Amino acid sequence: MKKVSVVLPTYNRAKYLQLSLASLTQQTFPESDYEIIVVDDGSSDNTQDVVSQWCDKFLNIKYLFQPNEGYCVARARNRGITAAQGEYLLFIDSGMIASSQLIEEHFLTHTKYPEGVGIGVIYMAPDQDIINQKLEMDRYNLSEQELAALTLYEDWRKPLFDLVEGHLGILNAPWITFSTGNVFLSKQQLSNVGFFDEDFRNWGNEDTELGYRLYRAGVLFCLNQNAIAIHCEHPNSDTVPDRELARYETRELFFKKHPHIIGELIAADGTWFTERVLRELNFLIGKPLIPNYLASEYSDFRELLAGLIGRKLFIGFGTEATAKKLGASACLEAVESMEQSSVHTVHGIDFYNLIGIHTPFPDQFFDYIIITDFWRSLSIDLVYRMLTESLRIGKTTLLVYSDNFDASSFNHSTAHHKHDLMMLLVGLRKYQLEKYRLTCCEVYRFKEW
Repeated sequence: MKKVSVVLPTYNRAKYLQLSLASLTQQTFPESDYEIIVVDDGSSDNTQDVVSQWCDKFLNIKYLFQPNEGYCVARARNRGITAAQGEYLLFIDSGMIASSQLIEEHFLTHTKYPEGVGIGVIYMAPDQDIINQKLEMDRYNLSEQELAALTLYEDWRKPLFDLVEGHLGILNAPWITFSTGNVFLSKQQLSNVGFFDEDFRNWGNEDTELGYRLYRAGVLFCLNQNAIAIHCEHPNSDTVPDRELARYETRELFFKKHPHIIGELIAADGTWFTERVLRELNFLIGKPLIPNYLASEYSDFRELLAGLIGRKLFIGFGTEATAKKLGASACLEAVESMEQSSVHTVHGIDFYNLIGIHTPFPDQFFDYIIITDFWRSLSIDLVYRMLTESLRIGKTTLLVYSDNFDASSFNHSTAHHKHDLMMLLVGLRKYQLEKYRLTCCEVYRFKEW
């Protein structure tokens, strides 16, 4: 039985596969202790010939082929997992060049943290920089000196790594660092949470989604900055002609799989955004985010709401009793457990665990959207996104600004006052705006002209 199985999916990238196999067959880790599994997702180029050439030089290579049925990298990786004899799995992509100590470094990390997932570093290199080295593929060994000689771009996650000084557990969403370009874990860990979700049939986020499930299972994410791979840039494949569209589709699928705040943040703007907003929301836990709208001084506010006929969605809400008193049809509320089930129904009112920046509702679904003073606890870009989404899903949006709401408990970047509100209104000039002055609050009413 092998200790490590390297799973490498590929599609019509024979030239880049050469680079990957050259480096993977020149590892400091004992050759008898690892195998390389190339899973071909229906290539029409000379991929199989390339693998056959390397099989003559390195005995522990397996080649698996699956017919071309579009972008099926999740299925390809799962086939590799099933065929793997190793206790541990290293996922790496076609066109990745492994440093000579890659497997050894990952194995050392797993020895130290047996319950952890090993996160390696990925540098980016323009293809011509690699080709210009004129390396002989059968003698290729990526030493640290050769690494230094290449023109490389830093790992996109490096600012996150630096932020927590390499301790990924400090992150609010450490799973966003899980990238199958260079990641190491045990086969048992995958068996515990399930393999890659094969519903992801377009580029992106199938690895992020698996990383999230591992995180939910309590897995530790461990960074090893000596576990290095280099990604050679390459043209988009014919199965993914538009990566931006693909990214949008797979983010939406992530949201359907995890329809709560986490999925909402991924769908809204991806992994970086998710980490930042979770940091912001965690800062707010335990703080009063809205006033008591059932207090006597809000009587005219309640009268205003009572006169609104139709379906009403409240964003940023308090108690279920308050929601019933104010005539809510549905409520969005950021709960302390960010991963709590997306919706529960009380008193005939649906409560969704969402912020309100990306929702599952169709256009103009509600007659009225009421954004409570909760908006004043969020950063200004989140508030703008919330208003934009509200104007999409509602025919009319009301934004509440209470005079007696104490925002002093929020940090400087999230304690909004009149100046911030005026800036928001300038950005929404295309909508008709009315302002109501009530006893202890102002209500701004937006609707399309």
